[in-house]
Amino acid sequence: MTGQTLEDNRETILKSAFEEINDFEKEYDWLENFNILLKALSVRDSYTEGHSRRVAIYSYLIGKKLGFGREKLSRIYAAAFLHDI
Repeated sequence: MTGQTLEDNRETILKSAFEEINDFEKEYDWLENFNILLKALSVRDSYTEGHSRRVAIYSYLIGKKLGFGREKLSRIYAAAFLHDI
């Protein structure tokens, strides 16, 4: 036991995951287009942007845990972003 509480451990894991996602998005320039599209949609429905991004993040993390490569992860991430459209 490292002395970290469950909440501290959760925060550390989430921070690391979001940093990884941000780096991943920068690697694939075309993903920025999805962010722009979702920002436009959020003007009409603010729930949509947050929901789609959460689904994309969870899909990425699950795919990574399953051992998928970067290219496959990028397609899964993009599809998850657009799953409601």
